[in-house]
Amino acid sequence: MADMQDILNSSDMADGNDLRSKTDKAVGRLISRFSGADESRKIVKRVLNNVIVFMGASGGAGASTLVATEAVAMKEKGLTVAVVDLGIMFPSQHIYFDLDQSIGKADLVSYLSGNNGLNVSLEYSDVLFNNEATGVATLTACNRTLRDYVVIDSSNDAVQALTEALNRLSSLFDVVLIDCKLDLSSMLVQTTLFRADNVYLVMDDGVQSLINVSKLRANLDDSGINTNKVRYIMNKRKSFYYAENNLKALGIELIGILPFEMGVVECGLRGQLFTVAGKNTSKTSPKYLEAVDSLTASILEIGGYTE
Repeated sequence: MADMQDILNSSDMADGNDLRSKTDKAVGRLISRFSGADESRKIVKRVLNNVIVFMGASGGAGASTLVATEAVAMKEKGLTVAVVDLGIMFPSQHIYFDLDQSIGKADLVSYLSGNNGLNVSLEYSDVLFNNEATGVATLTACNRTLRDYVVIDSSNDAVQALTEALNRLSSLFDVVLIDCKLDLSSMLVQTTLFRADNVYLVMDDGVQSLINVSKLRANLDDSGINTNKVRYIMNKRKSFYYAENNLKALGIELIGILPFEMGVVECGLRGQLFTVAGKNTSKTSPKYLEAVDSLTASILEIGGYTE
């Protein structure tokens, strides 16, 4: 962890104006330290298309939980992982990664406002990984209001800063997972969707998700966002007899299906991840964990993962 923080600091990332121009050597040093390779060699990141967005097709579909779950799954595979939470008013990733929500500390909003650099806005969670040297890096907002959201979302400087942050994180980490809220009118959301290599719409088996998927695809087309990079995940599937014809009629091909698991809900109410805190508490947990492993493998394969 100290290696990554030292490199971020040494690259002068605290000065937002120098973000792009002073980090090339630092990125090389970072990758070299993680890989053990010589700095003079060109190192290829382990996931080629590594900026990955998760967006819920309807409220409560479980996209935020899935982001944290996939972050842990990919970390356990030995990948370096960063999580960006775009929920400025209602963030959630800090709950799963046990991060403090202190008013006034450096966060996503202060970075986008130009008040501090990316290095001090990133937080690292070791709690899920037995205090290993490196953990999941998170970029999230702290106790922000509607005024913060409106001011930031209407700022061209903030959009530019977000683009720079995603580019930097893409270079520094094997995988960048983004918890993206269902708000296509947001400049920050649109910027993220444009920049993303792959977008995953997380649905449940309710009617509202099916209705919203059609609307989302039409609006993405209208926004000029390439819908070819959009794929679909069924979360919290409650019935083995779910009508697949409904999906086929909409041209939806699922790349993963996660069954409904009460333990996931119970852990969520405690601010925990089922795959970390509850996986041995249910008779049905093996099936859920198997589905998570399969989904992780599919996401990494689509992203161009190399071992």
